[in-house]
Amino acid sequence: MTMAALFLVVGLGGLALVGIRAWRDVRVFTVWQPATCTVVEATIGSRRSSSGSRGSTSYRPEITYSYEFGGRPFRCIGWDAWAVWGDYGGGSLAYYQRVLDRFPVGGTFPCWVDPAEPSHAVLVRRIRPLYVLALLPIALTVLGALGLMAALSKPSGGPRQPAPEGEHPDDPRIARRLAVRLEADSDPASQSCGAAVITTALLFVAGIAGYAAWSAWQDGTVAWLPWVFVLVFGGLGLLFLWISVVSAFASRIPRVIVEIDRRSLAPGESAQILVRQPGPVRMRSIALALVGEELTARPKSSPDVRVLHDEVVARCGPATAGPTSPIELQTMLEVPEDAMPSSGADPQVRWRLRVAGVPSVWPRYTLTFPIMVERRPG
Repeated sequence: MTMAALFLVVGLGGLALVGIRAWRDVRVFTVWQPATCTVVEATIGSRRSSSGSRGSTSYRPEITYSYEFGGRPFRCIGWDAWAVWGDYGGGSLAYYQRVLDRFPVGGTFPCWVDPAEPSHAVLVRRIRPLYVLALLPIALTVLGALGLMAALSKPSGGPRQPAPEGEHPDDPRIARRLAVRLEADSDPASQSCGAAVITTALLFVAGIAGYAAWSAWQDGTVAWLPWVFVLVFGGLGLLFLWISVVSAFASRIPRVIVEIDRRSLAPGESAQILVRQPGPVRMRSIALALVGEELTARPKSSPDVRVLHDEVVARCGPATAGPTSPIELQTMLEVPEDAMPSSGADPQVRWRLRVAGVPSVWPRYTLTFPIMVERRPG
């Protein structure tokens, strides 16, 4: 929760800094009024940074132009809204030299004046490509908000006592009807936080690549590799951002409950399964599937997964669940005769019950519940 709050504060702070500059540019397009300016003097200002071993130099056009507004004469030094407010942009010296060539001394050009502060005027109305770096504070803000949502959605009120064996700790309103109540091995909230972390990394890389592409364009060249990074990492980042938002909303759905009449099964045996979706929620469908997988470990990478069995064993159509009247899906589950027993060795064999729910309003969810398949006695 502390880390989520930190991400949220840093993200909102970054968005505030970007928002101030963006608001200036928006006002230039929507509020500032047209006028005619005459260039009096033109030079390039520079500022050297002492950070790093060699430091770096930032530049900006310092074009002095005169104009009349409201019957009064004014002078302004700048070029675009950033330069007028004294900001040094990310342009190169060669790029800003070309800007000066566009506005020779003595020339007359259209300009736009701030009616609230007539001493401020711009020769160019534009949105700087540097705004692509706003992807990072946006991602941090989303990550922090989703983290806080996941943390605050958990029950509070001090330490919790361990639930009795087989009891579900999150839904005391719904009594257990079968012998064992299973626990899911993941939840939408954790999926949301994981996707948000990936989103932050992908959008950060896309932002840096976009800045590199813009810098190359300023020098009169087109660098295709940075644009490829922007498209690939930016597209994947937006995809994972969507996944994180959907997972965060899905975490607000009351947790589905899965019960089974015994803790372990043998190949060829049957067991009674009860799936209950608490409310209030409207569901388009709920599907229960038995999934068997074989995982072979690989060095320095994710394990190789081979699906042994994937069968939908029960499904229900549209239904509505109330706070104390859950939707129930009850069926008999049969383990295949040739099922490989569960094992933790390499290759690892695991069996799970997969519940896929499609609510009418909330995003769909998928939860998996591990079960144990053991060898037949003898």
